[in-house]
Amino acid sequence: MEKSNKYKKAHWSEYDVEEHIENLTDYLSKFGKERMVLFEKTLQEKLSDLYTAEIAELSFILECDFKKEDEVYVFDDYLSDDGFLYFRCWLLLKGKEFFEDIKADIQSFVNGKYSFNIGDCWAEGLLYVADEAYAQNHEDEESIIKDTVYELYPENDYDSVERSMNREPEGGVELQKMYPKLVKEMAELRSN
Repeated sequence: MEKSNKYKKAHWSEYDVEEHIENLTDYLSKFGKERMVLFEKTLQEKLSDLYTAEIAELSFILECDFKKEDEVYVFDDYLSDDGFLYFRCWLLLKGKEFFEDIKADIQSFVNGKYSFNIGDCWAEGLLYVADEAYAQNHEDEESIIKDTVYELYPENDYDSVERSMNREPEGGVELQKMYPKLVKEMAELRSN
């Protein structure tokens, strides 16, 4: 992820999700099928790792409508399966260090180490990177990498209807109580 992001040291306004995904695809295309299968397997594991109530709450804070009532921010707590998946993809594009920080505490989003365009928090294209990278050098059937991972590691299915979160995500006024700094900074930023 990090090697394909040529804007990691640049201002967030210079970063482009689609360009990053394109660079990642080109980077992966230099490797063989085994490496791409490993990438896809790891991607699916990390997407599953981010299927938590805390990450859902981060999605609410960054993406859902909210209003301010008596100095308290009240967030909607709508979460679509597809939207939440694309949001988790966007988080993964930020690299390993960010992944570890955000998994430990979603308030690390505002710790000063990271700067992002929160106006575009989806990266659906990440789901197709390994297959598109493989297709650049092979004329095999479509989605061969993803299919191989599903066959070898069926327990990795990040899109399974049988998955469950560690707890029910909170919404509404609870988010400000749980994540005061994150809510304050993001709500003020999103209000401008």
